[in-house]
Amino acid sequence: MNIPVKILFSLLLITFLIVVGKKVLRMERATYPMMVIFYVLVGFAFYPLLNGKMEVLSPFLLLSLGVVGFLEGAALDLARLRARVDFRRPVIYFFPTLFFFFLVSWLLTRALLPALALGLALSLVSLYGVDEEKRAMVGLWEILGIPFLAIIFSLARGDFFTSLVYHLGLALIFGAIAYISLGIKATPGEVNALLLGLLLFSSGTSSFLLLSPIFVGFASGLLYANLPKLVGTERMIPRLIPMEKPIFIFLLLYLGFTSFPYLTWKALGLALLFFALKTLYGVVLGEKGFLSLSPLSVAMILSFSVHFPQHFPKQYLAAFSLVLLLLEAEEYLLGVREVRRKSYVRR
Repeated sequence: MNIPVKILFSLLLITFLIVVGKKVLRMERATYPMMVIFYVLVGFAFYPLLNGKMEVLSPFLLLSLGVVGFLEGAALDLARLRARVDFRRPVIYFFPTLFFFFLVSWLLTRALLPALALGLALSLVSLYGVDEEKRAMVGLWEILGIPFLAIIFSLARGDFFTSLVYHLGLALIFGAIAYISLGIKATPGEVNALLLGLLLFSSGTSSFLLLSPIFVGFASGLLYANLPKLVGTERMIPRLIPMEKPIFIFLLLYLGFTSFPYLTWKALGLALLFFALKTLYGVVLGEKGFLSLSPLSVAMILSFSVHFPQHFPKQYLAAFSLVLLLLEAEEYLLGVREVRRKSYVRR
């Protein structure tokens, strides 16, 4: 199939999917599993249109990773959480889960870095479908998981301890800049421009140095949120929260069109195995909501695969996209629903 025909076919397929999503599936009110499935499939359809040239989307990807990390950190008010959350339960749940999926991934890949990346991504759980009393605990799994991303990046980059110092140093710098600059009296438009520019510059600098944009954003946001309240998070966080859903949709699309050419039988076999293990995990714990993967899982896998393609073969990226589809389809068929919110809402 020549390139013009590929592009035409891709445009027709995307148009068809959009019409189906709007008229049949009503995507504006779709539940979390259906949204994940739909946009990954749309991402598959985008591949012929982009003809494999993903570099044009790199700035959007880096901004997305930075926003994801910063929001996770800025939402973590340690003084407030200490009074509301028992930190022992997340630790008891998270570390055995991480070890289990890392061990399985290592037995399959026989390589440390892909196993760490896959194990970390598969160990996280979405807030969707989780009982109300467990949501704070599940949310803290992500907080525990993000530092492991800095460890994985540092191992892949080399000079492990130096890389960790760079991660922390860059986070301190940008956290301090955010704290100082976002307290300046300015119009809403100026604050928005300053915020987006700061996040993009932070992510771009991290990426250039082969550091984790998610971790740098997270640690910066954590510093910003926990410094003395001369500058409150209330001024900024409401401006970022509306960006969460479009950013997650973009990450799903990006996952779809980057993994599409590597959808092989081997990738399907890996996906089926991970799907079976994740399902068994949810059944053993008696938590249907634990079947769903966190949006942060998607961001982590994309971040590592883009920065270290030599350490993360594309077949594992394809396997991850397939297991994501399988898990969300399973959750949708099982009828897992949020009581009050059926659309994607993180906070």
